[in-house]
Amino acid sequence: MKKEIIIPSSRDMISWAKYVTENRYSTDVTELVVDFSSCNFIEPAHLVSLSCLLEEYYQKDVKICFL
Repeated sequence: MKKEIIIPSSRDMISWAKYVTENRYSTDVTELVVDFSSCNFIEPAHLVSLSCLLEEYYQKDVKICFL
């Protein structure tokens, strides 16, 4: 299954943590599309947690594409 996540511009840490949690890997995902088109700025802390989220998909051999 293909999953698309749309990266928002930086939010407060509580909202961002909820966003990351809601977008964690699920077993039926084979391709992840990461869409930055709605994002005009991202804080360094948000970027680090996003990279951890992507690593979770990568470790499960999910194909990752960026828009």
